[in-house]
Amino acid sequence: MSPLSPIAALVTTTALAALCVTLLTPWVRRLALHWGAVDHPGGRRIHRAPTARLGGLGVTLGLGIAVGVGSHWLDPSALQFPERFFLIPGLLALAGGVLLVGAYDDLRGISPPVKLAALTVAALGVVLLGLRIEYLHVPGLGPLQLGWLSIPLTLFWIVGIANAVNLIDGIDGAASGVSAVSSLILAGIAFGCGAHALALVFAALAGASSGFLFHNREPARIFLGDSGSLTIGFLIASLSVAGCTAPDTALLLPATALALAVPALDTAQAIRRRVGRALRARRGNPMARAVLALREIARADSEHLHHRLLRSGLSHRQATRVLVLVSLAAGLAAWSALPEGTATAAERLTAISFAGLLLFRLGALPATHHGLDPATAIGPKALPKIVLPSRAPRDPATGSEELLPLPAVDRQSRIPAKARPPLSHSNAS
Repeated sequence: MSPLSPIAALVTTTALAALCVTLLTPWVRRLALHWGAVDHPGGRRIHRAPTARLGGLGVTLGLGIAVGVGSHWLDPSALQFPERFFLIPGLLALAGGVLLVGAYDDLRGISPPVKLAALTVAALGVVLLGLRIEYLHVPGLGPLQLGWLSIPLTLFWIVGIANAVNLIDGIDGAASGVSAVSSLILAGIAFGCGAHALALVFAALAGASSGFLFHNREPARIFLGDSGSLTIGFLIASLSVAGCTAPDTALLLPATALALAVPALDTAQAIRRRVGRALRARRGNPMARAVLALREIARADSEHLHHRLLRSGLSHRQATRVLVLVSLAAGLAAWSALPEGTATAAERLTAISFAGLLLFRLGALPATHHGLDPATAIGPKALPKIVLPSRAPRDPATGSEELLPLPAVDRQSRIPAKARPPLSHSNAS
């Protein structure tokens, strides 16, 4: 197979990944229903009908096919680090391990500490491959070498990003849409930095997430599940780490942090909110409160960004679009900050300020909203049900049925209007 130009290879790989995932996802959905990997409504869940999970299987299969074929389209001479290209299959193999853990959670359920331990082991595998955050790009100072701090920072980064993408997957299309936009932006940044192999995988991930979004948009026919959200977050974090092994591509880490600013903001607020709840409890000694804080971090609640957007009156699709558009603005701000870019200092400042304003406004959404029910967390309070008698009562004097007026109901407010005076038989006739 003759190689293509780098841009043509990236575009073709993105389209191939989207096509593969679009075609594979219905088969994965039938498989999930057969295995019982179904998410039932109720509790914190927003969806109204039982929905299949295990969507990460289709995303990972389509991604693997696209990367395998796209690597033959990309000219090896165009790679800046050809000796490191063999690490890409290693990262995909580790992502397969994360997929298995997430799939087991979708099928049987796994406690949060076990999932955290599995992600930590996968992150250690990335370090053993020789990939770690060796350089960190600091604005005004350039790339700084981290030394021994590279290992703990790498572990924290991979585990944190994987969990951030997992937490944002609470509404139809949110995680897949944010991942598609972020991966596409990061593919362009990696290509601009000369890391064409990383750009190829980012492009395939963007295509795979876009293909899954076709089935995951509201009303979703299938969910990513932990098999998908953890795997996508792990891959994005690991690929950005792979770009931090050289000074020329050290910009990938802060660019990834900005492109994934929405999931990162949601995760940071969730940790602050839950730890604050534990500290305000004032139970026991400081060690007991610390243990309580760790338990609270793993306890789910209904105050995530998508919950607050829904409480503000937005529909499911509108809330998803807000999250995706804010991610797009943050990603474009990261792209504008490229040193090799053509953007002026004023344009960069404008893009970063606009993205920061959107993130601030998103993070400042109140946990409750006037007129909405904070207990159920979603939508307005249940409307009072008006029960009408099946038949008219009898007049005790005559024994005949009285003609009672039905209460007029305002269709918008659902509040019964003032009833008219009863009609007599003579008036009714």
